[in-house]
Amino acid sequence: MRDTTTAPTDVPDRHRDRWRLLGDLLSFQGKLVVDGLKDLVLSPVSLIAVVIGMLTVPHDPGRYFYRMMRIGRNFDRWVDLFGADKTKKLTGPSAEAKWAGDRSGTLDALIDRFERAVVAQHEQGGLTEKARQAIDRALDSLEPKPKGTRDDP
Repeated sequence: MRDTTTAPTDVPDRHRDRWRLLGDLLSFQGKLVVDGLKDLVLSPVSLIAVVIGMLTVPHDPGRYFYRMMRIGRNFDRWVDLFGADKTKKLTGPSAEAKWAGDRSGTLDALIDRFERAVVAQHEQGGLTEKARQAIDRALDSLEPKPKGTRDDP
């Protein structure tokens, strides 16, 4: 379960939500890469599994193919490509509102560990508050301005 207390409490909710969204985007992009690699590997492996099964186990030619399918299904559960959708649009420190499913032993658990390491690095001064504020300002400047307002110099 992702820890919603990782963002500093003095950060506006829209900034906290934006950082959470960017984290979910990075997580999703990484999962897409892993899922794509799985597809590249399983395409030839499935063909090989069928051929080997037909040649070596004529009484059960699908043995290796269906074993590969089970492994692929378990791998898909591990990756949980759309897992971020379970935590979408949650704001503030309400960890109870987050998806409470068991994510141990999944790619999300590894991502959560990485996220905690990044947060710990930030707390130890690895990512300075000034750097975070500069990134927030740059992202704020991308947001559309209401009509009738001017940009400050």
